[in-house]
Amino acid sequence: VTSAAVRDALAGVPVVWLRTAVATATRRLSMHALGMAGLVAIRNSMDAMLAERARWYAAVATTELDTDRLTAEQVAAAVMGELGEQ
Repeated sequence: VTSAAVRDALAGVPVVWLRTAVATATRRLSMHALGMAGLVAIRNSMDAMLAERARWYAAVATTELDTDRLTAEQVAAAVMGELGEQ
């Protein structure tokens, strides 16, 4: 979504923004093995990246789905449900 061309290409099609907290993302990716200093650095970088990109995600998303408390199967079912409604 950092490219205007990509954002333009997404216009008019269903786009689901899978939202998750940075802490959840790093836990899901097993980044705890990096140690505290590495984990903090990665989380800070991810926070900054999300802050920069959030407006673009919001601009192209036709649906937003909070995934923090969902399993992969629940996310897939919710996406399919959202896409079926559009």
